[in-house]
Amino acid sequence: MNTKFKQTELGEIPEEWITTRIDGCIDIIDGDRGVNYPNKNDFSDNDFCLFLNTGNVPGNTFDFSKCQFISKEKDEVLGKGKLKKGDIILTTRGTVGNVAYFNNEIPFENVRINSGMVILRQKDMVDMDFIYQQLTSDFVKIQIKELSSGSAQPQLPIKDLRFLKLIVPPLPEQQQITSILSSLDDKIELNRKMNKTLEDMAKALFKHWFVDFEFPFDFAQGKPNEEGKPLPAEALAKAGYKSSGGEMVESELGFIPDGWKVGVYGDIVNLKMGLSPKSEYYNSNNDGFPLLNGAADYEGDLFKPTKYSTVAPRTCNKGDIVFCIRGTIGKIAIADTEYCLGRGVAAISPKKGNYYYYYSLMLLKKNISELESRALGSVIVGISKDDINQTKILLPETKLLQAFEKQLSAIVSLQIVNNNQTSRLISIRKSLLPKLINGSIRTI
Repeated sequence: MNTKFKQTELGEIPEEWITTRIDGCIDIIDGDRGVNYPNKNDFSDNDFCLFLNTGNVPGNTFDFSKCQFISKEKDEVLGKGKLKKGDIILTTRGTVGNVAYFNNEIPFENVRINSGMVILRQKDMVDMDFIYQQLTSDFVKIQIKELSSGSAQPQLPIKDLRFLKLIVPPLPEQQQITSILSSLDDKIELNRKMNKTLEDMAKALFKHWFVDFEFPFDFAQGKPNEEGKPLPAEALAKAGYKSSGGEMVESELGFIPDGWKVGVYGDIVNLKMGLSPKSEYYNSNNDGFPLLNGAADYEGDLFKPTKYSTVAPRTCNKGDIVFCIRGTIGKIAIADTEYCLGRGVAAISPKKGNYYYYYSLMLLKKNISELESRALGSVIVGISKDDINQTKILLPETKLLQAFEKQLSAIVSLQIVNNNQTSRLISIRKSLLPKLINGSIRTI
């Protein structure tokens, strides 16, 4: 197709396409901020209506790992701000410009926004899948940054958001562009779901062995049953230690299997706290070390740093476990390369050989909520080096840890394969997105 282009404020686009302010093709709907706005006593962990907070919209998708709900009665006294299927959520305070699409895949029917976001709702001339894809593009993110105000707490009120410019092709092309990008998104999401299943398997195994103490009895070195007789060899591999009468001894962490000890996290890991380089060393040109400063630099199990630093006071190695320790605490991922560690993150590596690696990872995931509860700070909460190193843990026998490492290695290897494929797909999507949105690659 021989495409003729025209020059617009958003660059060259096909002649038959248009540009428009967002309020020319989208209804922007604020939430209810009146006297009935929920307070902390109105929230619960499970009720009628999900009440979104900015933590539920961490990037370009939803995260429902931590949810708060309001009752049906509270929902009914609130006015605007309730979602309909097909709506897009845009964050407008704090971390500005994150988006999520409330489509039929979302497992909640009754959902409301909080005061730090707005609803974008369809008008006749647009396909909301296409609008969502465009809102994830860099040229929109740049506009949002320019339209935002406030340094300590950035915000984007509707009166300014309405000046955001979008590119609008004819509806059939919008739908074809969406089809291409959605196929990539579907594969990325499938990989993430597979990794979630693998993660659930890892957590279940960890709990079964190291919380419920139902590890295979043969790892207790063939200790006798309650009658004083050794278990038959064929039963050893199947029998759970505790339920089969394995000896339990009292400790400061309760009753634990005989032969295990109580220690602290610092006994088994080397901990490196992040230290941010001076901002004068920052750049966006991929010069130096990719910089991890906190939760904004994570996307699921992957890192997505937006800045680099030519100087790195603290770094992690490939394979180190990196987690957030300030602000949004608890994001955990395995480093795929060397990173510069800012003050919002820390990294651990096993101190006592390979057989402590996955055990230390799963312990961190188990204890992160406890660490978060200890976090201090008036404006930005954080956990300290001592908080981490002095956390009490169980030290199982080496033979059991080695068996656990073997089991977890197989699971994590599959996760890494999925993550690598996901990274490639994200790179392809990032390259295609602007070319499809501006018409330099046509679908018809």
